Amino acid sequence: MPSKFLVTLTALALAVLSAVLLFAPVETLIALGPQSGPLSSLPPPPGALLVAQLYAAALLGLAGFNWQSRREIACGNPSCTLPQTNFIHFMAGTLVLVKPVLRAPGIPLLAGFAVYALFALLYAWVLWGPKRG
Repeated sequence: MPSKFLVTLTALALAVLSAVLLFAPVETLIALGPQSGPLSSLPPPPGALLVAQLYAAALLGLAGFNWQSRREIACGNPSCTLPQTNFIHFMAGTLVLVKPVLRAPGIPLLAGFAVYALFALLYAWVLWGPKRG
């Protein structure tokens, strides 16, 4: 997969996720929360909303970084900052999502895990896969 396409796709995916978290944090947290049991009908605590929106702001910054850098990709070089940044973000996100997915695998969590794992694998391939030329 060409690096420019991957970086553009990453920028768009992060921008969409950040918009969802910025403008619908309550609905998103409810969808990601417990699907059954006594806690399933409770709204998320106010601190969770703040953390979700701060996370969304960070995602938006990372999306902007990807969008602005998509024309300057010189990857295939392991010292390339953008793929390393993206790999760290997506790999850490994948590892964070493992425990909740194993505890209560709902569709939103499984989808998030799948997307994060896919991007982590793609960026690992960009960083450590076969080199061109």
